[in-house]
Amino acid sequence: MSHQTSNRISSLRNVVPFALASFMVILILSLTINYSYLLFHSLVEIYSIIIAFSLFIIIWNTQNLSENNIFQLLGIAYFFVAVVDLLHTLSYSGMGVFPGFGADLPTQLWVIGRYLESFSLLTIPLLAKRGISRNRYFLTYSSITALLLVSVFAGLFPPAYVEGSGLTLFKILSEFVIIFILALASYVYSRANHALPKDAKIYLIAAIFVTIAAEAAFTLYVDVYGFANMIGHYLKLLSFYLVYEGTVSYALTKPVSALFSDLKNSERNLIESNAALKFALDVLQHDVRNSLHIARSYLDLRDEESLDGQLVEVRNSIEYAINTIADASEIEELAHSSNIRNPIVLSKIFDYLPFKSRLNMEGDCCAYAGAGLVSVLSNLIDNAIKHGSANEITLQAKATPEKCIITIKDNGSGIPKKYHDRIFEEGFAGPGSPGRGQGLYIAREIIQQYRGRIELVESDSTGTTFRIELDKAEGE
Repeated sequence: MSHQTSNRISSLRNVVPFALASFMVILILSLTINYSYLLFHSLVEIYSIIIAFSLFIIIWNTQNLSENNIFQLLGIAYFFVAVVDLLHTLSYSGMGVFPGFGADLPTQLWVIGRYLESFSLLTIPLLAKRGISRNRYFLTYSSITALLLVSVFAGLFPPAYVEGSGLTLFKILSEFVIIFILALASYVYSRANHALPKDAKIYLIAAIFVTIAAEAAFTLYVDVYGFANMIGHYLKLLSFYLVYEGTVSYALTKPVSALFSDLKNSERNLIESNAALKFALDVLQHDVRNSLHIARSYLDLRDEESLDGQLVEVRNSIEYAINTIADASEIEELAHSSNIRNPIVLSKIFDYLPFKSRLNMEGDCCAYAGAGLVSVLSNLIDNAIKHGSANEITLQAKATPEKCIITIKDNGSGIPKKYHDRIFEEGFAGPGSPGRGQGLYIAREIIQQYRGRIELVESDSTGTTFRIELDKAEGE
């Protein structure tokens, strides 16, 4: 499927819900006309006001998501248009909120709202290029709106409607002036000298043409409850929605979608880089470890007495390097598979352990654990043989109603009592140990990731006993 086809399908998915919602709104509004035109008018205006206020709130609080100042200024402008429209709605004939003013007051407020809207649409692209701040723009609009409202309620604003004769010449001429201003605005938006996205520009130009059609309807009506007035209000509602869609969608939705798309691409690149790095490290660990094992094998072929001090240091350094690589491998395994916790039959895990000739394995149980359990048990066995000189180790698996208990007991020389509280500390190694003090620390971390626990039960000159508790996988 091509990218353009995908975009068309995505756009269609967005249009269908809007078309259904629009149909329902128009149906509801049409039904209210037969009941009460005043109710119809109030609902249409309230819908438009809600859209305008929502536009302002969203744009004002998401300024950091869009670098285009046009969106910010549009949000502010439509806030004040909504304020005037709210007063227009409350003053409409029959509402009774402003007694004594008649039908002239809502008509005057309507003219003011449309002048504010048209001048805003025309001037905002020009002001945005100058980098005017939104706070300054808000204060300017507050002052202009306040002066216009004072002039209306003080009787200084020209009459727009006269009872019995209808619209005044001022109102009719104002509608034509507003249409002219809107036509200029559509030309300004069609130019490519501002940073509006193409789709946002289309929405705004469409909103302007719908507003022009609405104004044309409002030049024709004689009765404030008439058919032309009704059509004009429908078109006004549509124009507000188009402005909302053209601003909020591209000031908020598109940047957020782009942000998540960038994060997804970054995640994908990171996964690919980690996979390549892991492969390189695996190869490096394998080759270096093999070379070190070969070097140690040559030294082991020589008698202990024939090794001078320097060769002993070389052997210890090789042993330290081998242990370091082994610890790094176990840490990597812990990081990648610590969350894997599956039902495991312990007797099958025992089959992977080293030094089979010295192991006695008893019992069985099905526990929640992972492949890291092999590393934990191998580490305990290796410590018993290398550091405790043990020649016999018993592994016992025992089931309780809720737990699987693994006991690891050896007949080695034991761990000095003064170190019992520190053996699971990161970086702690006993005297003379060539290790880095990571083995038992990693073992504890792995067991804890399986939601289990490991502890030293006892250790003296007759041997050492460790105990591991894991959740039982009943019936698995």
